[in-house]
Amino acid sequence: MVTDGQKYNEGLDYAPLPSNAAGKAKSIINSMTYNGKKF
Repeated sequence: MVTDGQKYNEGLDYAPLPSNAAGKAKSIINSMTYNGKKF
């Protein structure tokens, strides 16, 4: 969605994420945990 999924944007009529928004999204995703464990 944030990285490889961006290649599908044009075909689905979505705009690509700006690089700063993608970077923030990656940081948030990387900080997520489940039952106290990081992925």
